[in-house]
Amino acid sequence: MKRGRASDAADKPSDVDKTEVKGGADEAKAQPRASGDEGGAGKRGKRKSDATAEVETPAEEASRKRGGSAGGGAASSQGSGASQHEGGGSSQAQSQARGDVGSSGGKRDLTKGVAVSLSSFSEEDRKKYGSLVRRLKGRLIEGNDLEGCTHMVQMLPVIRTAKLCVGISNPNICIVKAEWIKACEMAKAFVSTDGYVLTGEHEFTSEDELKSWSFNATTSCKLAAEGGGFLSGRKLYATPNSIPKPDALKLIIEAAGGEMLSKSPSASSGEVIVLATEDDDRQWQALARHANVVVLHKIHFLNCGLRQKLDLVKGRLTL
Repeated sequence: MKRGRASDAADKPSDVDKTEVKGGADEAKAQPRASGDEGGAGKRGKRKSDATAEVETPAEEASRKRGGSAGGGAASSQGSGASQHEGGGSSQAQSQARGDVGSSGGKRDLTKGVAVSLSSFSEEDRKKYGSLVRRLKGRLIEGNDLEGCTHMVQMLPVIRTAKLCVGISNPNICIVKAEWIKACEMAKAFVSTDGYVLTGEHEFTSEDELKSWSFNATTSCKLAAEGGGFLSGRKLYATPNSIPKPDALKLIIEAAGGEMLSKSPSASSGEVIVLATEDDDRQWQALARHANVVVLHKIHFLNCGLRQKLDLVKGRLTL
């Protein structure tokens, strides 16, 4: 998939704490939500190395085969006072990356190919809006595998999860606020994402630095749409006995253009980033003795996913 999985079942309330490790419980109290998400999408898929290359979404591909032009993405300038395009870039270019505006400037057909993932919804709302998606002839993405997802509906306030990292890393997924699905309910049809795209600053602060995070959704989505993924060309390995689990991290890694190693790296594996927590001290400390290995805390890695920037200094675990 062009644009990171713990379980195949629907997200459970306990997943928030599992994904967050030593931050989820406090964060969930400060920013209430009833259920969490721990994972996400398939592989990033084909992408040109040129940062300005267009990304063909599943809708575009289907439209191309029909002889038309289909949607890439509509961006919204709302959210915490952030500018619509931080760091430059045209409105049309960002619109084609996520949402409903086609490559020719026209609107995509919102009645076809819509696949929706509900993120951070309560169980009651998940059932309600999941039923709505089906009534509107869309496909509901159950659980944490975002393969083929076109719209991720994110409940506010935002909570740091593996699933959100996957959605941000995938330029073919339009991340919208919950108001979008409510507008669809009112219209009795899928509506444009204009005015509903997740943008601007989001953060959580704590006395524990590891629990704190911040990112700008506008900037992060723009970075993901422009490049080959913030992990492009990187090899990573995750220790097995701590949370997030390797299967959740694998989907983030692949969505961000990296490669997940299935076996523990050796001195001959080339440069490898190992993701671990204090719960796996014995294993990561043994791996850290290799000169080709850098060990990062798994929760710091989620922060990198939110920001779409790999930081090998902050969050590093050392002997």
